[in-house]
Amino acid sequence: MALPHLINMRSVSIFGLSVVTLTSYDNAEDYFSRQQVLERLHGVNLPNSVTPVPGPLTTGISEIYRYLIEAPDGHW
Repeated sequence: MALPHLINMRSVSIFGLSVVTLTSYDNAEDYFSRQQVLERLHGVNLPNSVTPVPGPLTTGISEIYRYLIEAPDGHW
């Protein structure tokens, strides 16, 4: 909550695995955003056996898509 540059937050929990996906603005710095999330995770009340970890910047689990779609003026 209240993370700088955050656009969207989604979560899915299936069979004991929970995944939270955070989406930031394109101009957000990757490592700054990850550091902000890690700092917030320290304040979360979780069971003792749970250790949350961020996924790598780019893999099948944590992918970064950066693209721009442009069209002529007035055309979508």
